[in-house]
Amino acid sequence: MRSRWVRLTSCVLAFAATGGAVFFIGLSEHHIARRRDAVRSFNTAVRDVINGVADVRMSQAAFVATGQDVAFWAPKATAAAENVVSSVALLQSAATTERARVALDAAATTATLFAGIGQRAREYLEQDMPVMAGDVVLSDGAETAAALVSQIEAGRAAEQQAAEADEASRRKREAATAAAAAAIALLSILFLTPRVKAAASSIAAQEPELAAPASSSGEDTLSLASVRPAGASMRAVSKLCTDFGRVSDVEGLNSLLGQAASLMEISGLIVWVVSPDGSELQPALAHGYTQEILARMPTLRRSADNAAAAAFRSGKLQIVLADEASTSGAIVAPMLSSRGCVGVISAETQRGAETSESLQAITAIFAAQLAGILQGAPETQEQRATGTI
Repeated sequence: MRSRWVRLTSCVLAFAATGGAVFFIGLSEHHIARRRDAVRSFNTAVRDVINGVADVRMSQAAFVATGQDVAFWAPKATAAAENVVSSVALLQSAATTERARVALDAAATTATLFAGIGQRAREYLEQDMPVMAGDVVLSDGAETAAALVSQIEAGRAAEQQAAEADEASRRKREAATAAAAAAIALLSILFLTPRVKAAASSIAAQEPELAAPASSSGEDTLSLASVRPAGASMRAVSKLCTDFGRVSDVEGLNSLLGQAASLMEISGLIVWVVSPDGSELQPALAHGYTQEILARMPTLRRSADNAAAAAFRSGKLQIVLADEASTSGAIVAPMLSSRGCVGVISAETQRGAETSESLQAITAIFAAQLAGILQGAPETQEQRATGTI
């Protein structure tokens, strides 16, 4: 009943269906892999832009600090802002979905406004209006930065969701193709083995059921940490910066350090200054620690693997996130002067507060103030033991 032609045709169909299914699934998997790589690269670019926004905020906060050289800090803030604008433009060109393009178009406009914050602050400084300059940076700048990060995150989320939806759709098509190929192969087997219908039915009943694999969840989504505000008003920060610029003795500096810790709502501050040969960081001043603890603190090698040494080497603010075993985190800001980095200031924060952008900005401001005070004051062993500079 089964002719040789029918059996040959069945074999060809089975091989063709299987080969076609393998080829289609291979192409689909290759597309999924490329899409995943593209999303991974896009997410990396988003992280770089968000880090760039933080760098701009730190530079702008530093050059509005009382007593700092605007000519030194302004170019750094301008260059960082221009880098953010160009990075957002690259994200726009890499977007593949309409939702992402809309969000990134808005981000490009906000990035331009964000870059103008520094220019407005410099204009106020030129008009001898430091409080207004600081308000522009810490108030308008914070709002604009938050809006920019939110828009960039919206674009990233749109790209992530589109990639996941595309992958799920392709997985379903792969499953359907595999099921069709299996059905054709089963029919070919039935034609090649003309047994009683019961046997064929038994084989069909024992055939495993095909199901579409679960769609990948993709990479972990980025989110901005929910943190509490620093709780410090612009006027209070500005007044304290002015007091830092006027301080003339160690006792007054200790008092201002305590006021800074209270204003930032943190439990402890340590000022580390570089040794004369530049190879170590030494604790010179502290608040929230006893003199005995300060005297027993070891020096830190410049090459050490910790946040203080990293901040000193890189000249960039570092964050130590609180883990499950600890109740506090830390913010470490470099004390940069026109002659380079002269030390770092480390602030011990409550759990979660280390990610607060406002607290990071205030820490950077105080670090900038202390840079001008401490850059020419090398520490002696006796001063370290007594907690003076």
